[in-house]
Amino acid sequence: MSPQLHPADKRIITIALIIIGLVITAVVVELYLEPQSSSTAPAADSLIIPPDHPRHLINFSLVDQNGNAVTRQSFKHKILVVSFLFASCSVVCPYVSEQMGEIQRLTTNDPDVSLLSLTVDPVDDTIPVLAKYAQKVGADPARWSFVTGEEAVMQNLVCTSFLSHDTNTNVSFMPGNFANSQRIVLVDTNGQIVNYFDGLNLNAAHAVVQEIRKLRKSIP
Repeated sequence: MSPQLHPADKRIITIALIIIGLVITAVVVELYLEPQSSSTAPAADSLIIPPDHPRHLINFSLVDQNGNAVTRQSFKHKILVVSFLFASCSVVCPYVSEQMGEIQRLTTNDPDVSLLSLTVDPVDDTIPVLAKYAQKVGADPARWSFVTGEEAVMQNLVCTSFLSHDTNTNVSFMPGNFANSQRIVLVDTNGQIVNYFDGLNLNAAHAVVQEIRKLRKSIP
């Protein structure tokens, strides 16, 4: 006859199994989201992801990390590079922000290029929170805006102009349950979405800049 476990021992075993499960899940997620090393990354052209259907930048009115109003008109005649984040994110967003920082560096002398990071968690990502985040990643406030606003406005902007909701799962690592929120988006001077890029790939920044150069040549 097998010995009976004391209730306290059962609780300890249950807690231990839960902890082990969480650790295994965290490792799997980290391996899945780990950005591709430059030694195995594909050529720049293969990093380009065309839009699944035509999209354009809709009108909006938001505020940036300095409390300044930001609208679509703020980027008139600008080539725009867009990313998505939430400040408490510790897995995906830092990698994407690093690529955005590299794009900022590579386009330092390009006044026709602006960077825009949209929070998908406007409830928690207040102006002071975004200001701290922007400073942490070395954002130039004259060129790289981190914006927030009313939740409904942010949801509509992201969903209409950039990303679709993920209908395949009710679980998402990003607030808003947007699909492919790790992507970086290139927008032309007319507000048309040109291409997407995998923000977790270490070659993403160079691929974006390469496409910016091609796009600039096509502008009359």
